[in-house]
Amino acid sequence: MRRLLQMLLIIVNVFSAAGIAAAQGSWDIILDAPDAAIITDIDVDHDGNLWLATSNTGVYRYDGTLWRLFTVEDGLKTLTVYSIAIDPTGDIWFMTRYGLNFLNGDTWEFFPYNESGIGRQSSEFILGNYKSSMSVDNNGTVWCAFYSSIESFKDGVWKRYGIIDGLPSDSFIKCKLPNGSGKQVCVSLWGLGEGNKVTEGAYMLNGDTWELAREITRFGTAEMPNLFSTLAYSPEGELWGTYRWTFYQFIETAWQPVYSGSHLGENILTGESGMTVDTENNPWVNSQNGISVYDGTTLKEYTAADGYAAGNIIVMTAGKDGEVWLLTEGGLSRFTPGDVSVESPRPKSFALNGNYPNPFNGSTTINYTIPNLSIVTLSVYNCMGQKIRSLHSGLQAAGSHTAVWNGTNDHGESVSSGIYFSRLETNDIKLTRRMMYLK
Repeated sequence: MRRLLQMLLIIVNVFSAAGIAAAQGSWDIILDAPDAAIITDIDVDHDGNLWLATSNTGVYRYDGTLWRLFTVEDGLKTLTVYSIAIDPTGDIWFMTRYGLNFLNGDTWEFFPYNESGIGRQSSEFILGNYKSSMSVDNNGTVWCAFYSSIESFKDGVWKRYGIIDGLPSDSFIKCKLPNGSGKQVCVSLWGLGEGNKVTEGAYMLNGDTWELAREITRFGTAEMPNLFSTLAYSPEGELWGTYRWTFYQFIETAWQPVYSGSHLGENILTGESGMTVDTENNPWVNSQNGISVYDGTTLKEYTAADGYAAGNIIVMTAGKDGEVWLLTEGGLSRFTPGDVSVESPRPKSFALNGNYPNPFNGSTTINYTIPNLSIVTLSVYNCMGQKIRSLHSGLQAAGSHTAVWNGTNDHGESVSSGIYFSRLETNDIKLTRRMMYLK
């Protein structure tokens, strides 16, 4: 377990940008990590819990205070998880190496990929590639985008879509499926169309047939290439996309441009790490300079200098209370909307501040502080150097913490009077304080 936790730590105005800045708020870093490549996807469930999928340790849930690791012992089929999606009822789907895992409350289910070839095997995945992704529509159908195919799963049945369904042959996925659940099913890809000509574009599902979304207009021109670099659903299920420097929204039956940043330079909205739409219907996407968010009037850009963990952006997702979660190579960060405020400073070092009362009978409270999210072990030892009680072991957020020891060992048995030691351990740091227990 400790090794698994360590691996987690190795891993958050059409043409004018003038005016009041959009999406006011502040950033805070939740998880410091020199390398977050172990994390493959993040999403937020209906209760506001953040879920992290990893390539080799399972999935983590963060409730704002505590981290919980889920592995094969809990119900996952494998520790390799590529994508997470939350369906309209709040149930959670995990796209794994061998099939789909499903979590309803505390109940896990597993649906393997079809042996006949429908539902990709592990060789079809590009590990760490955003092209392997998953989404859920408003009808509860799970959509999986593999490296070279689009497939759906509903009521235990897999279906693969191809030429007969309106898609080009030898198609390759351009960007991950839109996160969240929405009214339309859309995928951006390229492949071979009629006469073996290269066809690229945003394909939308109409009934059982995929159609190329040709009803797209562009600022200043009559038409534009149909290929989107990123797609996302809003909380209301509306579909957003970006192409080069423009935000688009699917309105009624056609894609419409809602903001152009052409004055900022070609390909300003790269979208390589996906896109998300917050509860105010503001689309967020990574750009050449960092992160761009459009509030319907202005475009606001954030960089690491504004407070999120530096490094290349891996993935982002919006929460249910307006927050936006961002995973970069430097760690996991959270944007909280509202007035910018000064946060209480973090502790600068690890400290074991002793216990009170001391001496004691009955119970005593041990106080300690940690400067950042860390794997922490707090234990009680006797004067022979033997560990008799474990008070905490696992990930713990930065700040001040307390633990209560009631004079019993790990078996619930009362210990004898005498001298005991509290010990705080993390990485190479070991701190010890003396305690006297009197009966």
